[in-house]
Amino acid sequence: MTALGKHFHVDHFVCARCERPFLGKRHYERKGLAYCEQHYYQLFGHQCFVCQQMIKGDVIRALNKYWCVQHFACAFCETKLVANKSKFYDVDSKPCCKKCYEKFPRDVRKRLAEQHKRDKKAQQQQQQQSNNSNPNLNNNNNNNNINSNEAIDNVVR
Repeated sequence: MTALGKHFHVDHFVCARCERPFLGKRHYERKGLAYCEQHYYQLFGHQCFVCQQMIKGDVIRALNKYWCVQHFACAFCETKLVANKSKFYDVDSKPCCKKCYEKFPRDVRKRLAEQHKRDKKAQQQQQQQSNNSNPNLNNNNNNNNINSNEAIDNVVR
């Protein structure tokens, strides 16, 4: 059989972690090595913040956490939030849909907005210090915080 640009005897094509042969089963490649599904996700996957399971499909990264598509929802009403379409607010590091956010008293919304501004400023200062300490660092990850004008950091496919 041919895999990873090499020829293998079927019994010798094994997972780089557990060394069990694939025997025709699916394998996953990373940096020139082959892994069984279990070990690939264990080593390189992301765990859903809600269900604590390894995410095997699309991964949503928001509020510095990882979510599977099924569990990315408003923390207050459980309305599903759609990657790159749903706008939401950061309420105690949990996603909150616009409808629920607007139900909060005005003073709470004001306090949350002020906290977001402080967090964003602190993050920018930290980023600037990091860039100053390592001028060769090319960091394109400018903002991991989510506000009402941003939907999702990224969806990993």
